[in-house]
Amino acid sequence: MDAKPTTTSKLYPNPNTGEFIIDMGSPRNAQISIFDRFGKIVHSEQQNMDKESSLVHINTNHNLTGGIYQCLVTSENYNQNFHLIIE
Repeated sequence: MDAKPTTTSKLYPNPNTGEFIIDMGSPRNAQISIFDRFGKIVHSEQQNMDKESSLVHINTNHNLTGGIYQCLVTSENYNQNFHLIIE
């Protein structure tokens, strides 16, 4: 059974320069993985969130070239995929 988001998540701003925020809708620990168009992981990090915030701040240190990527957010009973545009 696939995990479905129980709340609406948002990624913004999009497009961006490699710095962006994911609003998870509710606090949870999450694995963030960014894939290029060939399916290769180009950025990955574990986010351990506190109980007060649902915001995940991502900074790829501008290591991604301009283009379209997939950003996968996974957590227990939660998967969300975003199209990510880097300028």
